[in-house]
Amino acid sequence: MTSPPVPVLIDGRTLSKALPPDLMRSDLALASFFLVGFVLLLFAVAGFSALWDRQWRSTALRAEGEVLELRGTSSPIARVRYTDAQGREHIADTTGPLNGVHAEVGERIAILYQPESPSYASHDDPVRDWIATAMFPGVGCLPLLLIVFLRRQVRRQEQRYARLRQLGYKRQVESVRTQQVQLGKVRRWAVIATWRDSLGRTQHTLGGPYSYDPAPVDPARLVVLADPQAPEQSVLAPESLPPFSRPWRPVRGSAADRRST
Repeated sequence: MTSPPVPVLIDGRTLSKALPPDLMRSDLALASFFLVGFVLLLFAVAGFSALWDRQWRSTALRAEGEVLELRGTSSPIARVRYTDAQGREHIADTTGPLNGVHAEVGERIAILYQPESPSYASHDDPVRDWIATAMFPGVGCLPLLLIVFLRRQVRRQEQRYARLRQLGYKRQVESVRTQQVQLGKVRRWAVIATWRDSLGRTQHTLGGPYSYDPAPVDPARLVVLADPQAPEQSVLAPESLPPFSRPWRPVRGSAADRRST
């Protein structure tokens, strides 16, 4: 009676190295689509925010308000008392935190207010407002760096496969099995091919990740593109692997249908 195979320790980084370059390019294209869309969305939000701020400032009036109360600690919201253009006194709450303003109770700060809404005011600091607006496109550019990083990863994988194909050191697989891999909350499967290098040592090479269990896999179909200097860097030829998308299988008819035929 043969003992069950010992599971191979597989993490997400190890499994990602087994992904063929063609699939990595497809994943990169999909990721780029969503990341660029996210960047465009942030730029649109920044443009809308800047336009709204400009329109609001064009109709706002300026005044000096005495700080009566500070709510919060690092970025407090102030309650101020000010006199409008008609000489009437109002108490207003600032509509946003006084970011970076070290105001104290009793101090006077520059504010903006709308004549039709005197109970609300905004701290008058256009430079700070433009900096806050510019943060949207600034943060939006960060995903573009991720795209550059992913492109480098794809390029390295392409060079790796090209080098192994050029070496032409192919090895046949002795046995193959599949193993479930838990990547966080996502369940994937890996193909584990067992073969021997030129020194007769047993090696294991991964294929995947798969969204389904591709078992059974015929060992005679798999081809290892072996690295004679570093067998752990060997890969499975993509054309010899099972399909990465679940193959379509026709639904069998019921037993009554088969008997009627």
